[in-house]
Amino acid sequence: MEPDPTDDEATRLVAVHRTLASLGVASRGGVYDLSLLAAAVYAQGWSYRIDRVGSEFRATIARSGNDQRQFQAAASGWSMDAALAGALANALTTKAAR
Repeated sequence: MEPDPTDDEATRLVAVHRTLASLGVASRGGVYDLSLLAAAVYAQGWSYRIDRVGSEFRATIARSGNDQRQFQAAASGWSMDAALAGALANALTTKAAR
């Protein structure tokens, strides 16, 4: 069972969800679950990895290969989907800035 988020974590997740929505990642009824986030990662041609680090999860999204635009984005969260949502928002923000 995953722990409940702290107030700060919940506030950050709301901001991440707003960022994802503004970058074109639609939610299902206001919810970003792991399968939806994974599909959004794969749609970009990226891969992701989620590791447990102590009581948190750390998600890393990467684009690799012979592409000049290689990058890596990461985020941590109290659940796998919170961590992946943060990493996806970071990755899409990085992509948009390029």
